[in-house]
Amino acid sequence: MLQESIRYKIGTLNSGIRRIYIPNSEALNNANFLSNTRYQLEVKGKNLILTPSKSGTNKVVNTTRGENVIELRNKMVSNFLGKDTQYITATIKPNMITITLHHQEKRRIERENHFLKNLIRKTLNSGSLYAGIGMLTLRIHKGLEDAGIKPVMKFANEIDPIAAKINANHNPIWHSRHKDSLFLQDSIETCDPALLPNGIDHLDIGQVCTPYSKITPVSLRDMNHKSDGCLFISTIKAIATINPATLTLECTPAFKNSAGYKGITHALKISGYEYQVIELSGSDYADFEVRKRLCLFAYSSGLKDLFPSIESVEKFKAKNKKTLSDIKENIAQDSVLWKTYEHIRKRDNMNNLGYKNILIKDDATSMPALVATYSSPKAGVPFIPHDSDASKQRQITVLEHCRIRGLPDKLTNTLLDLANGKLLKSNRTNVKAAHRCLGNGPSPSPWSIMSFVMFSNALTTLKKQNHLPLYLA
Repeated sequence: MLQESIRYKIGTLNSGIRRIYIPNSEALNNANFLSNTRYQLEVKGKNLILTPSKSGTNKVVNTTRGENVIELRNKMVSNFLGKDTQYITATIKPNMITITLHHQEKRRIERENHFLKNLIRKTLNSGSLYAGIGMLTLRIHKGLEDAGIKPVMKFANEIDPIAAKINANHNPIWHSRHKDSLFLQDSIETCDPALLPNGIDHLDIGQVCTPYSKITPVSLRDMNHKSDGCLFISTIKAIATINPATLTLECTPAFKNSAGYKGITHALKISGYEYQVIELSGSDYADFEVRKRLCLFAYSSGLKDLFPSIESVEKFKAKNKKTLSDIKENIAQDSVLWKTYEHIRKRDNMNNLGYKNILIKDDATSMPALVATYSSPKAGVPFIPHDSDASKQRQITVLEHCRIRGLPDKLTNTLLDLANGKLLKSNRTNVKAAHRCLGNGPSPSPWSIMSFVMFSNALTTLKKQNHLPLYLA
């Protein structure tokens, strides 16, 4: 006989009892589960086993349409399935039917089980994709710590060697790390999937935004981008392999209208996740940068009651109390950093370009975004005017950029070493690389706030529950 393995959707009666319904006369007949055949039902490990037995209390039902079906609905079945399970797999062969939770359900329960056991102990394992120097992870960890939860770093991935070196060796996120922690410096598209870990409670994803940027020519956006347009496919594969219980994805707002966004959200849905989306800008949360970013926060469906509306973060909106003068570096008035930048000043006299020469004065509390290409002077990005010579201005320094990002001292000193050539043991300065590393990170405050809001609510709600889910009892 041909053995058949079939996915079936589970029903729930009004009484709350779960129901398994197998309507397949051909397969049942071939397996000797004929009309009115009695069978016994027992749980063996993680399997529900049906075998023909004259003394069995259940029997194959023949419907009015002449179809043989098996219908199971009792407390044993309900306890086996749990309340949130949606699908089972029935493997039908001669004289035996084996029912197991569908593999997606097993994966869901595995990640939720791991998450809840750790959360009740106030600790969560953390991982990161497209990590850069780890600024997004750093901010999310800050929110977890503010919520009373200890983040334990287990995994990060970054292909750029400079950013990877800084993250792995100089970012304080690794001070608390798992015994099996791994930093993977490789392309997520071509790396060995066996290196991707499991047991990650929260995964942050700094989705590469180049294919969705306004700076990228329209003809090269989304899937048409030559190097990164299909990178979202590897993101989907990595999520499926790592199987995190929760995740945060950060990207430019234009990502929401892309094929990549549709692909990732579809994969999340069919894999048993729910998600919420919001736009976050640093200047709305007491940061300097006016920089809108898309935030997608996803959680395994069985955890949905733990998390509030992501719009709850908006209660924490605040104006920046600091001014540029508070973070401004003391640069000598005759420094070579002061330049005329005539090609940028000319933009002020050109109509319909949309980009101007932007000068940030000492009392400013906000500024345009400092992007990864900031070190290449261009209109539309912030400059600091000279105190006495109106014809001169300078770019924001690496130290000032670090302060705007709210970096801790150790990471700031590392970026300064990179800019001065010390980190790479070079005689040349590398300001461009330092700004690129910094510009690839988010404004700090909203991401810490988001993390705090979501996970503090999860911890509080879990503590209030009278009992843990059945698979944790």
